Amino acid sequence: RSTWDYFDRFPEFSRWLDRVSGQTRMINPLEVIRWNLDKHYLKDLEAEGVKVVPTAYVAKGSTMPLFELMGQRQWTDVVVKPAIAGGAFDTYRVTRTGEVTHLFPVHPSHEDSESLWRMLLTKQDMLVQPFLRDVVESGEISLIWIEGEVTHGVQKKAKKDDFRVQDDHGGTVLPIDLSPEMVRAAQNIMAKCIQHCEKRG
Repeated sequence: RSTWDYFDRFPEFSRWLDRVSGQTRMINPLEVIRWNLDKHYLKDLEAEGVKVVPTAYVAKGSTMPLFELMGQRQWTDVVVKPAIAGGAFDTYRVTRTGEVTHLFPVHPSHEDSESLWRMLLTKQDMLVQPFLRDVVESGEISLIWIEGEVTHGVQKKAKKDDFRVQDDHGGTVLPIDLSPEMVRAAQNIMAKCIQHCEKRG
């Protein structure tokens, strides 16, 4: 009954969504769920004027070396992640100083970040984003929406010497008091999400 392995079994999950949507009314429409499952939605939100983390979108099968991409963007510390995933699955931090790189977490069969990058691109579309130190220092805030209202929020913080905030990786999740600024920002972003979805019908 849990959907949280959807990224491990995406073709199966996709078929399940089609089947279920034909049998019952889904609280979130099927088209919205599909849009939200793929992090390419960040590109759509940016087009609507939402400020997002600078992102390079790299298609499955691409042969673009990670270092070349980092050099083009003038990024020396990045996070790479799949376009469809959750729980920091296949998510890595790559730091480069000159020709020396540091990969975290270390992959059991790919200590070299370029060979790992090539392997990841054989499986899926990938995103590359500059590492945001604030996520480690202050945490990541998630705001929860129910029936069109921001109802509450949580702050996710990574454990010491990690950047992954998920509790699967030792992170903590704690409730927070919402400031008026947080609520206004969330309402603005949600209005733009709705605007985008209405444009797409």
